[in-house]
Amino acid sequence: MRRPLSLTQRLFARVMDFVSIKYMGHPIPFLREILRTHGFAGYRIITGTVQQVYSKCVERYGIIEANVLIGTGALWNGCHFCPRSHLWIANLYYLRDTGKLFPLDDTEASQLQKLTDAEALEVITQKLTQGGFADLARRVERQYHLKVGDHIGTTEDDPFLLAAIAAWDWMAECTIVVEEKDDVYPADPIARDRALCDRYLSARGRPRKSSP
Repeated sequence: MRRPLSLTQRLFARVMDFVSIKYMGHPIPFLREILRTHGFAGYRIITGTVQQVYSKCVERYGIIEANVLIGTGALWNGCHFCPRSHLWIANLYYLRDTGKLFPLDDTEASQLQKLTDAEALEVITQKLTQGGFADLARRVERQYHLKVGDHIGTTEDDPFLLAAIAAWDWMAECTIVVEEKDDVYPADPIARDRALCDRYLSARGRPRKSSP
């Protein structure tokens, strides 16, 4: 049986829901699970660490490729929220900046998780390579081999890829509670750009989503 939140934790969660809606347009669906599992101190450590890793990855790879690498890194954990959310973020920035659709659709995340790791990796790297992202495809492949421990040698990317793996392995303990059927959204301020979000959904042939 899952431990109920304390009154202070419930009040804090409501405040953070408000902040998240203002910042990203949506509440964080696994916030209460982080509080339940790790308490306030753990919440601060986890969110601070994840944000630091995210910022370092964005600084090195740019907002689009960083979100793809975080999304694929989380994919192997079975989390339904983070892979799709980060692929969605990458798609929105790519559409905004280029007017084109990114080679990987965010909805593919759940489909990929139904494949074997080898099959999923082949689909991802093939689509990225064919879409003009051969270097990113190689990083995704390297990231997977680092994850499972069968890599050879070291590269300059390894510290960043390993940090992303570790941070989102940690997050998965709480994000895993988000079910595939639950609402997943791009957890980034770009989600507040309703026109862009609607434009993206239309380009993918999906119905528009109402605001929370």
